[in-house]
Amino acid sequence: MSEMNTLMDISFLFQSVRDLNVMSQKFLQMLGKIVPNDKSAVFLLSENRRQFISCAEVWCGGSMIREYTDTYCNMDYLGWQIFQSTEKVFRESDWIRPADRKSSRFYQEFLRKHNVEYRLVLSGRSSSGELLGMVMLFRSDIFEDFNDQDVAVLEMLYSHFSAGIENAIHLDKLSVQANMAQKVYNFIQDVMIILDENLTVLEGNEAAENFLARLEDAPDQQRVFFNTIRTCCREMEEDGFSDDISSLPDYRQVELWGGVAKISMVPHNDVRGNTLRQYVIVFSPMKTADQNRQPSSEPSVEENRQRFFATLSRQYGLTKREKKIIELALEGLENQRIADNLHISLFTVKSHFQNGYAKLGVRSRQELFLIYMKYLISDQFRQEFDAQTRKDDYLW
Repeated sequence: MSEMNTLMDISFLFQSVRDLNVMSQKFLQMLGKIVPNDKSAVFLLSENRRQFISCAEVWCGGSMIREYTDTYCNMDYLGWQIFQSTEKVFRESDWIRPADRKSSRFYQEFLRKHNVEYRLVLSGRSSSGELLGMVMLFRSDIFEDFNDQDVAVLEMLYSHFSAGIENAIHLDKLSVQANMAQKVYNFIQDVMIILDENLTVLEGNEAAENFLARLEDAPDQQRVFFNTIRTCCREMEEDGFSDDISSLPDYRQVELWGGVAKISMVPHNDVRGNTLRQYVIVFSPMKTADQNRQPSSEPSVEENRQRFFATLSRQYGLTKREKKIIELALEGLENQRIADNLHISLFTVKSHFQNGYAKLGVRSRQELFLIYMKYLISDQFRQEFDAQTRKDDYLW
């Protein structure tokens, strides 16, 4: 009964906690009550899927974890089996022969140093079968090897652990995207308003608050402004603009009161995977004659655009092909059109995107588009972006 209560607590943990580190730490503590172990750790795969990174540990200590992730992970034959197999649970004695242990530097140097004799590993995979991470339990020689009941317990927890990791990573990505968008949102000096699917105002930046406050004193102008905006949004829906969240946002431009309103339709997924639409309106009111006469010392948009792509090669190490594909993407071309233009396969285009994203530390076209737009309009951001060192390993 005590074990069953612990299993129910673990199930609730994965449903209620979304912080990966907190969730993993509590999971290891609970798991130790029903599968006794000397040490335990949760490892995740890095964003570029090149290596494991530490997420949580119990009784391992930082030095052991660093040794494993930095040096010995690549020597771990069991770790290689986990990559290659779709099994849920790996008991080391079922996979590694005693002779292989004696001849392996990993066993002789690493596990012997940390007094590890037995291991039991639970893999975590996405709904599409992609490896996300693993739980590793250790026992010293004062214990017996993990038994069939221990294996069965971990198999029962496989779906909970996998779903918990996948959901937490998904929400973390949404949070990162939201933070990136907020930085751009706060910087824009023009009126910026966000509408939901029902074309109701969700929020606006500081310039929008002042603008909307003035409109409240002029109901007729307020009605004309929002009728124009909402009519344009409905036309965008009727035209069947793309709901693909991996593509650049669709937008349309309308003249209003001598100024210009740019309207973007931005699809995104909620936590249940449903595609929702939001509309972002950036309104630039007509400038006065005095404003138009003021000379601008700011570089032009085209100059900043050329500077952006030069930085991609010089500072971030993008190849000519990676840079060209990103340039075409920022012009609004879909993957298939990029492949056709460059006479390469769709797979090659996606591969170049993945490499380029890893170097820039972004996860999607939306993040790339936000960085690009901020580079065009913010001198401070340009300086920070140009000064960045190359980031090959962008972690979750």
